[in-house]
Amino acid sequence: MADEYITLNNDDSRLTYYRRVVYNYDSQIDMYEYGNLTDFNFGEKFLYGRVTNRFMPMYLEKGSPASLDSLDDGQTSANQQAINFVVDAFKDLQILFKKNISQGKLSADEDYLSNIKVYKSFVSPIDEFVEYQAIYTTAIENYFTGKNIKVKDFNDFLYHLKPLLMKSVKEHPFTFSAFLKSRYCPINVSGLVIEIADLDYFDDSKKMEFFFRSPHWEFYLNACRSYGFMVDKNIPWRLVADIGSSHMLEYAAKYRLGKTNRILNYGYTRSDLIYYNKFRKYLLKLYNLVKLPKFDIIEDCNGTTRRHTIIPKAYSEDETKKLFSDKELISLLFEIRIQEEPKELKETEKSRIMRDCVSLFEIYGASRASISFERIINHPFDYRGSLSYNIKRRNMGYGDKLVLSKYR
Repeated sequence: MADEYITLNNDDSRLTYYRRVVYNYDSQIDMYEYGNLTDFNFGEKFLYGRVTNRFMPMYLEKGSPASLDSLDDGQTSANQQAINFVVDAFKDLQILFKKNISQGKLSADEDYLSNIKVYKSFVSPIDEFVEYQAIYTTAIENYFTGKNIKVKDFNDFLYHLKPLLMKSVKEHPFTFSAFLKSRYCPINVSGLVIEIADLDYFDDSKKMEFFFRSPHWEFYLNACRSYGFMVDKNIPWRLVADIGSSHMLEYAAKYRLGKTNRILNYGYTRSDLIYYNKFRKYLLKLYNLVKLPKFDIIEDCNGTTRRHTIIPKAYSEDETKKLFSDKELISLLFEIRIQEEPKELKETEKSRIMRDCVSLFEIYGASRASISFERIINHPFDYRGSLSYNIKRRNMGYGDKLVLSKYR
């Protein structure tokens, strides 16, 4: 019955919890039988398509052999795209459904599992981050305003910003790398995802009605498996290309990407350097947003109270380098990244990592230092969604937090 499952995101938390337990139990039954029905909220599967095999954040490389192709078939909304070999596999899956319907083996009347079409696919990780960062920027601006923090120069701004970030980035990642691994970033940025319905992600009753209890459900799972697709247990209309599957790798071979490592190495690129190259400019943007045109301070001068007007300094990007060197910039970035990661480190370990990677920066530059740093701090355990992370999270408290609107 529909009322067994969540329908709207407005039930009280206890009822929502029990209804989700019921859904998880009912959907789990099929997971034992169909290996491609996958829980992408569990453990390291949460990071699928957004990290390398070393768990370093990555995003789809423009101009790579794993280029984006159109999913347009005359009935799909415009601008739907996925990686080339994923598109090929999906189109063959569509043909299989059409063939079985024409032969009378499948009904043509199922809402989503008869005429398979695309409702959502690739979304740009850069665009997603820019949208997220805009919300973050507003939250920081509101924090400075709400706390009546008045800054007189760039270093004064950094003095107030840093402790705020150190307390907030566990919950609300600040950098592009951490964003890619967070709950704010959808798996669709991987280019490996195609969604064949436009239903509410929260509505478990619709998942049961249109998918799990559809007479085409078993055919759908078997067909997806035979073409190299996993199906998301929590969003059963979401197909995710399994780049470890021999079936999907056959499609990838056409593009000289017939091995999983080739897809990861040639299809995706690192996220750390692109953010470092824009980091100073973003900090300057924040400074210009929070600084006031002028403000007054009260000073005591030999027993006499005087009002003094401060006009905060304006800077070009190059001028900030005289105040805040590239070495200090990458040091701040490393501190933020360490704080963003769920991996727990002792203060001595943090100091050693910082010291060694800053030394690399001084000798070899930002690229070498940054990738070495990311290799150290990224780890396959304790990520958001993993069992150990969820247990620890219950006991962890955070200090002052930025207030971001509900993003996803």
